[in-house]
Amino acid sequence: MAAPDYCPCSDRSLADRLRHLEDLDAAPPTPSRPGPLTARQRGYCLEALLTDALAAEGLEPRASYRTAGEQIDGSFVIDGRALLLEAKWHADRLPASEIYAFKGKVDGKLVGTIGLMLAVNGFSDDAPDTLAAGKDLNVLLAVGDDLVSALSPSGSLRGMVTHKLRAAVDAGAVFAPYRVTIDGASRQPVRVERDDAAPSITFIVEGPLDEKIVGVLGHRVLRDAGSSLRVETQAARGIENAGLVAGAVRQQLGPEPLVGVVVDADAEDPGERQMRLGMTPAVRGRQIPIIAAAPTLEADWLAVGPDVGRRHRDRLVEQRLALVRVDVLETTSASFARFAGILRRYAADVG
Repeated sequence: MAAPDYCPCSDRSLADRLRHLEDLDAAPPTPSRPGPLTARQRGYCLEALLTDALAAEGLEPRASYRTAGEQIDGSFVIDGRALLLEAKWHADRLPASEIYAFKGKVDGKLVGTIGLMLAVNGFSDDAPDTLAAGKDLNVLLAVGDDLVSALSPSGSLRGMVTHKLRAAVDAGAVFAPYRVTIDGASRQPVRVERDDAAPSITFIVEGPLDEKIVGVLGHRVLRDAGSSLRVETQAARGIENAGLVAGAVRQQLGPEPLVGVVVDADAEDPGERQMRLGMTPAVRGRQIPIIAAAPTLEADWLAVGPDVGRRHRDRLVEQRLALVRVDVLETTSASFARFAGILRRYAADVG
């Protein structure tokens, strides 16, 4: 599928093409499109980019096509298995209903067909858990960060899909983040194969904001303890899926590194949520500590309540993270005190 002539930077690398699709107003103009890129045009440009990326890896892509009564964004083949592809770049996160609409397309194909759904701006918090609770698991989820990693020099679409397939088979995780080292930064591999350079400490959380909170405060705890270890975080996009992803990461990394889970307790008692999640098959008996913050992580650790709007909440979290002292926080939050204690004990054990 040739990129439409309104797509920006079609002659550049795949990663550059993706980057120039992020801001509709700032997209470089083309002879046929002197003004901003429209959201609809961006969707078609994304499809063309994915087709080119799959072709570059020899994954036999088929571009967007229509069957009786339904539109298919594409398909590709990896290791002899054909997968359906759906790609969305909406302004908001996709709700579970969008996933089920795609699942209906997958269910109507040959038995055993797998679908890969990419939502660049992510899925609603409950979407992975809702999908995993269904009877048949045949749809894998990917987000923009996965695609950025796959298009980087250290990653690949084949590696991304293989990682997600393995996590789904091993632990039933419908969303398993794919991360690789990018430009020497701290994005570390979370792949199927064991990697001796993998981080010593990995915490699975629910969403991107939780990644920031746990990563920043975990770094401060270890720094104050005189440890050079680092905390890596992975957003599982859901509470139940957090346990599934943690189980997959534990299986991949082996028994030695610290793998934990930090989730919101919501309306449930924190101890009951920790016990319930700890008894799930993916986590039970695998030395994965579960920490539940009540009612939410940002409320318990940073006093940012649920009544704060999303846009203001992100800004307020940034402000509170810059000011909070971990030694004081340990005296006011039982869940944070447990989190800090786990980090210190592990740092002391590994020296």
